[in-house]
Amino acid sequence: MRQHPWGCAVIISGLLCVVIFGLGISLGLLPLYLTNELGFTPTVVGAVIALESISTLLSRLPAGRFSDRRGAKCGMLWGLALSALAGAMCLLAIQGAAQWGALGTLGIILLSRIVMGIGESLVFTCSGTWPIGLIGRESAGKVMSMVGIGMFIGLAAGNGVGGLAHQGYLSLTSGAWVMTLPPLLGWGIALCLPSAPIVGTNASLSLVRVVARVWPSGAGFAFSNMGYAAIMSFLMLMFWSKGWQSTATIALVMYSVGYVLSRLSVGFYTSRLGRRATVLMMVIEALGLAMIACAGVSGASIGPLLAIVGSFLTGYGLSMVYPLLGVTAIGSLPAAHMGVALSAYEACFDIGILLVGCISGVLSAWGYAPIFGLAATCALLACGCAQRAWHQHDARALSAV
Repeated sequence: MRQHPWGCAVIISGLLCVVIFGLGISLGLLPLYLTNELGFTPTVVGAVIALESISTLLSRLPAGRFSDRRGAKCGMLWGLALSALAGAMCLLAIQGAAQWGALGTLGIILLSRIVMGIGESLVFTCSGTWPIGLIGRESAGKVMSMVGIGMFIGLAAGNGVGGLAHQGYLSLTSGAWVMTLPPLLGWGIALCLPSAPIVGTNASLSLVRVVARVWPSGAGFAFSNMGYAAIMSFLMLMFWSKGWQSTATIALVMYSVGYVLSRLSVGFYTSRLGRRATVLMMVIEALGLAMIACAGVSGASIGPLLAIVGSFLTGYGLSMVYPLLGVTAIGSLPAAHMGVALSAYEACFDIGILLVGCISGVLSAWGYAPIFGLAATCALLACGCAQRAWHQHDARALSAV
């Protein structure tokens, strides 16, 4: 039976959701587990988060080339398998914590982050190139918008489950199992979907040429995603340090509610939007992050509400940055190198997280508010990158006419 391309795109978005669900659980569970159960400092938490970003960053371009040459379906199958393996390693670390000790447990968790980073890189790239290959590059914006919805639904659900696990409503072991089993189920589903045509070439583009074409889009994406990294890594810690534990999960969920609401209300018009919409979304994100920073130095009466509203605005603004700048990134290279273009662009997702992970250890000495203040500043810097990316994209479109 022939499967409709858009139906396949929805299923592929669901596969990404499954992997990001596991990533969301780890981001909701590991920071609190490392600090409260194993006794490590926020600097170590930042290093753990950053390690996965380094792993993903280094494997992005190989994942893109793999997608171009071997096909997106093959890359997705490998990515799902590695994601399941990473979950199994976290399960091993948690169950054997008494045997391994704090340092041994940390070592296994660090290794699992490396494996998860490679799997995430393959899944991220192929979840874009696979449906775009089935539907066509002219629908790239809509496809990336749909993929982003699946990504942040997974994050919302994953962080919620991670928070529940740490608060005692769900065991840490159960949370690790949930990180392991869904990717295995997704692997079986992916096996049944049709492959996209392989239009890649064996000729490789130099890294210098790829960066020269993609950097304006990627830099804007990296600066914007520092807000995502700050929220996912330190928002719950800020709430716990302020004694606002009861509303910590709500703040994370509201971030994803804002993200999904933005995609549902604006996402299907991605192909009609341009630089003004991109800059507007970045300003909204910066406003939300500034509100969270203010909440970090506010009293208990208004602080939680301010942070929750700020989380919603951050999610709403950041939501459309990925597809809007993604359109300019994909259009910067020929169709045969779509995987490389998309993977180079998505590598900037990891750069944003890496920057927060590296800087947060220093800023956390003054509390968590400065981390969100820095992220707000970077969201404003992203506006200039977006202007340049759209200028180059429009110039290429005119020259092609």
